[in-house]
Amino acid sequence: MGEIDGVMKDTSAQALTSAIEANLLHHARVIATNLPQVDLHDESDVLWSATRIRDPYLNRVYWARFSREDADRRVGEILTHFVLRGLPLSWHVGPSTGPRELGTLLIDRGLTRLEDEVGMAQDLRSFREDAPPPSGLVIEPVAEKRALRSWVEVVAAGFGFPDTVASLIFELHRGIGSSEHSPWRLYLGLMDGEPVGTSRLFVSTGVAGVYHVATLPEKRKRGIGAAMTRAALREARSLGCDIAVLRAAQVGLGIYGKLGFRECCTFARYLRKEAR
Repeated sequence: MGEIDGVMKDTSAQALTSAIEANLLHHARVIATNLPQVDLHDESDVLWSATRIRDPYLNRVYWARFSREDADRRVGEILTHFVLRGLPLSWHVGPSTGPRELGTLLIDRGLTRLEDEVGMAQDLRSFREDAPPPSGLVIEPVAEKRALRSWVEVVAAGFGFPDTVASLIFELHRGIGSSEHSPWRLYLGLMDGEPVGTSRLFVSTGVAGVYHVATLPEKRKRGIGAAMTRAALREARSLGCDIAVLRAAQVGLGIYGKLGFRECCTFARYLRKEAR
């Protein structure tokens, strides 16, 4: 499990926003560093990753902090890498991103703005663990290859990942593992023995990040996602974390709100589609 680099206790809006973004960026670095076929470009004013695989999930740009004078040139330089290779990409614009007009520059270059994601945080010192899981749901840590394959299959179905992305996610987690020394812990939910839900805990930058909360499409609206999130939060608190963070799509805001998360910031996402 990733080290807690000084447990964060500050629950001010500014501190929580910074923690959400810092956890996300460290998570992106770990993924890109260990994922097969991914080249990480960790530059002074931007973080981006590129592959030969034609999926925007694996070709991403984060944390651009361009000056107003250099922004158009820097955007052009990065986009050229993907344009010349005919690759799609997703560009994430967060709270510390600059300049303010970056989104407009991306749209002017042909990218499309997708639905925003919301950064959320929770003080685990007030987290209630007593909510019962849905009937028949058993949540287990992923500790062996068969369970990992089931975990990846549920994640892929829940997020709509193609087989190429699912295969790389499997190789990533198989390579790093999910022991107490790995940067994360994975949880698999089984209902009557059938894999139906997932979550992943990533402890870093002083907080607990919750990722890949997924439910099989045909099993949704049964409380599985909430139960999978609680499993990660219980583990986070047992590890000594006081703050948990995540990013949520609009559809998940109500669920996470009921779990005690509060909205802190917004992440805009811009898509460049694959050239046909």
